[in-house]
Amino acid sequence: MDEFKKSLDALTGKINAMQDITLVNLLKDVKDQVKEEVKSLKKLIKEKDDKIAALVRRVEDLEQDTRKDNVVISGLKTRHRSCTRVASWKSMGEDTLLDEQQTLEEQVIQFFHSKQIDIQRESISACHLLPKRASKGAGQAEPNIIIGLQIGNTRRTY
Repeated sequence: MDEFKKSLDALTGKINAMQDITLVNLLKDVKDQVKEEVKSLKKLIKEKDDKIAALVRRVEDLEQDTRKDNVVISGLKTRHRSCTRVASWKSMGEDTLLDEQQTLEEQVIQFFHSKQIDIQRESISACHLLPKRASKGAGQAEPNIIIGLQIGNTRRTY
């Protein structure tokens, strides 16, 4: 019986050692697979980052291309039509001031003409106010106006 117990203990020890070796080998295999997966994912991330960088450059180039025909006017005092004033013009009749009825585009064209710059309505593809930036000064400056000059026969719409 003693011999059987010793034999069983020796066999159990060998099995445990084999299990440990198998477990270690299994863990090494899993570790190698994870390393390969991480390497693959890092390569994929690098490719995606490169593609994103190229797309960002492309968007910046396209944005710059659309801005090349723009002119920004600063400090021009304009009269702005409000919805209520537009609705009331019909009832105001002849007393309505002509410059209050002008669109921003018409006021910009009039400004250019006053400076002896010949510009036609057809030359302007867009005309609108730029949002005001917060200023530190006490005075309220006129908002900037951006006009897009038309190149070709297309007119931009916003």
